[in-house]
Amino acid sequence: MANISPPDRWPRWIGTSYTPPRRPPDWLHSHRPAREVVKDPSVHQRVGLVMGRFLPPHLGHQFLVEEAYERCGMLAVVVPLAPKIDGSDVLRERHERAVRAAFAREAEVHFIRQPVPPMSDPTHLAWWAEAVRTAVAERVTHVFTSDPASSGPLANLLGADVVVIDEARARFPLQGRLLRPDLLRNFGAVAPGARRTLGVTVGIVGAESCGKSTMARELGTFFDCPVLDDPLRAIASERPARRPLSIDYDITAGSADILVDTACREGSRAVVVSDATAMMARVWSERFIDPPTRSVIPSAELEQHDLWLHLLPDLPFDGLPERDDPVGRAWTTERLRTLLASKRGTVVEISGSGQDRINAAINAVEAARDQAIAPWARLPEPGSR
Repeated sequence: MANISPPDRWPRWIGTSYTPPRRPPDWLHSHRPAREVVKDPSVHQRVGLVMGRFLPPHLGHQFLVEEAYERCGMLAVVVPLAPKIDGSDVLRERHERAVRAAFAREAEVHFIRQPVPPMSDPTHLAWWAEAVRTAVAERVTHVFTSDPASSGPLANLLGADVVVIDEARARFPLQGRLLRPDLLRNFGAVAPGARRTLGVTVGIVGAESCGKSTMARELGTFFDCPVLDDPLRAIASERPARRPLSIDYDITAGSADILVDTACREGSRAVVVSDATAMMARVWSERFIDPPTRSVIPSAELEQHDLWLHLLPDLPFDGLPERDDPVGRAWTTERLRTLLASKRGTVVEISGSGQDRINAAINAVEAARDQAIAPWARLPEPGSR
């Protein structure tokens, strides 16, 4: 049985530029940056297995999976479905997407959808061995684990070697059962690839002079979270007639989802706010470019947020008088309503003025965040990992 201790060679990885009120332990923001792995040729014939519930997938799980990935030619992660909460599959679906996103770079992820026999059932281990053989096409040769006491008997049934990685959990002293009761506070411990799925992304849209930039800043301050600023505002100041060019809309739309994904992965907050949406790039191009650029459409159609805040144009126009275009603002508002109707996320229209407007947006974000985070505290306690 091999035992692998966590190396000290990795650079410290800092996620978000926002500093929590109290400094977290060093491991909370420590993670291996994305890199190409050069494997020893001797491991290419190995078929590895990592098993766990991953409720939720955290940095300790990520460390285990990455270490296993370096030591085998093919890696499978096998996961039982999360339990239902109040008879709903919502958390189960989110959990599945989160695990797949967390380990997509390193492993094939297989979910076991059949009911799992309880551990007291004498057929429990044999059932799991057969489930693994069914899910993983190749014969498993190595089982990677930080808990050899629980994984060893299964490895014996599979005829596989056990490789123990950081049994003491010295690198990431994390347990899912300790994260779940307050996942919001512990969100920085979630595996980077799972943060977008488990957290909430907020897209802000609206016609000109609706206060999108101000709203984004207010939300960023209130939730102490990353904010993606609208790049078209700065670009416009450098263009003829102070209007972005067609290529500017293309680039903004094409990069919108990448920026959100990066902010989620590199941050440690459960909320990310975007004022740089592909949807707004599409609507502006349709309104101001003749003929409108069509290359922004695929990016805008694929774009998804958990929450869309549609700011209505009921504020006094704040800009150069010659730029005031009530008809254009009304068209933009209706066009956004049409496009938002096809989105999966929640859409909230924000109206009013002053602090009432900001409070309505804060309440909408809090509701979306709590809907995503709160069910984790109600999960039964199946185990520590």
